[in-house]
Amino acid sequence: MPFAFLAIALTSIIPGINAKITPLVPALQSNWLAIHVITCFLGYASFAVSFGISILFLIQEEVSRQRGTPSKWLPSEAILDEINYKSIVIGFPMLTLGIVTGAAWANYAWGTYWSWDPKETWSLITWFVYAAFLHARFTRNWREEERPFFPFWGLCLSCLPTSGSITSSRGFTAMPKGGRKSSESPTPHRPYNSSSYM
Repeated sequence: MPFAFLAIALTSIIPGINAKITPLVPALQSNWLAIHVITCFLGYASFAVSFGISILFLIQEEVSRQRGTPSKWLPSEAILDEINYKSIVIGFPMLTLGIVTGAAWANYAWGTYWSWDPKETWSLITWFVYAAFLHARFTRNWREEERPFFPFWGLCLSCLPTSGSITSSRGFTAMPKGGRKSSESPTPHRPYNSSSYM
């Protein structure tokens, strides 16, 4: 909370920052965007929890291996494994909804559901990583040393779609004012242009 307050205070006094409030670009004026952001946020939050639990699992496993007894300060490996699994079970459907609502938003804004730009591609790869984890857990009752590493890779891949926003081939300036009407042809993609936000 204090950091957020300081950040807001600093931005209000730094010279050169424009305090004028401007309307959102048309691509951001969509209900699909709000649903997309909420579902993706909940999914990535659940994956972050599973990542942290995996670290605790590995610490507990190492303590048990060195001392012969588990640490009293951490939950047992079975409990950590169950929390890890439940976090991914919550996050996976949220990520799925995030991808679906993102596709609906993209169709509204740019006239196509999927265009294989970096953000979409890495989101799909992340989805496949967590799908593989759940599949292995359901079908093979996969429970040994390999388990905690899936959330590590999954969270790393989850960060790539966020960084992919910068390199996305879809620019927010690519949509006509007021959104694309169903009778209009899809708007051609334009490369990301950071000057459009200034």
